[in-house]
Amino acid sequence: MLTRTLYRMLHHPQVPIGAILMLHRVDTPDAEGIWYNQHLKMSPQAIEEMADYARRHKCRFVTLDEMADAIQRKRNVRRWISVTLDDGYRDNYTNGAPLFQRLNIPYTIYVCTKMVEGEMLYWWDILEHIVLTNDSVTLNDGQFFDCSTKEAKEQTFLNIRKVILQLPQNDLLQHLQKLFCNYRIDYQLGNDHLGLTWEQLHKLKKEPLATIGNHTYSHLAFTGCTDAQIHEDIQRATDEMQEHVGVRTRHFAFPFGEASAVSRHDIELVKGLGFTTSSTTSQEYIRYGTDPLEFPRLFVTERNWKQVLEGIIRQC
Repeated sequence: MLTRTLYRMLHHPQVPIGAILMLHRVDTPDAEGIWYNQHLKMSPQAIEEMADYARRHKCRFVTLDEMADAIQRKRNVRRWISVTLDDGYRDNYTNGAPLFQRLNIPYTIYVCTKMVEGEMLYWWDILEHIVLTNDSVTLNDGQFFDCSTKEAKEQTFLNIRKVILQLPQNDLLQHLQKLFCNYRIDYQLGNDHLGLTWEQLHKLKKEPLATIGNHTYSHLAFTGCTDAQIHEDIQRATDEMQEHVGVRTRHFAFPFGEASAVSRHDIELVKGLGFTTSSTTSQEYIRYGTDPLEFPRLFVTERNWKQVLEGIIRQC
């Protein structure tokens, strides 16, 4: 039987070499909030603990370009980790940039440019607010959801999230207004403080450890879009980042990258748009046979980061 070392040296396509970690926000989760929404936040303390644990177990933090190069050149590497942050939240700059600089960790921020413009529909935060402030939720079609306990609120958030992801995405606001017609909602919620600014992106561009990636313009679930809408949304983000920041984005991440929101057709469509890498939310390790235009990522949170790292350490 081949030893593990020899098997690795042969660069078999299924040999794992590392992982890409998916974060969103660098902030402390609200214990009173809905976990499935609050788990987008990871506190600076938790990130520092994660980095220390990874390095003590001989993990190496690398850029997406280095990860792609290792695959393409079949380099003999182990326990490589790339850090990515989705959406373009302002705390990536205020909390994340100084933290990653101090820890000497390269990172990629996939920016949704509609957030930068202050025109984002943060429906996940709106949904959390509705669920937290009501004992029940009734949609316009009569669907009733119990919100009488914290456990029920958590489940209701997930159930309605599924409904929203299946709505037509090109006019999502109108569909949400109809869906929640029984409730008074501020659909501009978060636009005054949640997204990065163009000025902050200019400063991030100068950070040696930072890479700015493309996360579309409006963060639509691709399952509700035509090919033309997908292409237009990605291209708009590309053009705006070039115009306002002088950055040509080479790395892409799918909005809502789970299988229910991204099809094989969507993945093949993006492959033709000239990116160096594109990332999904498929929970897998990076292997020698991984296509850089189908990078899987591992979602890390306050609760699971150690478990995720132990898997990387054990498998890679």
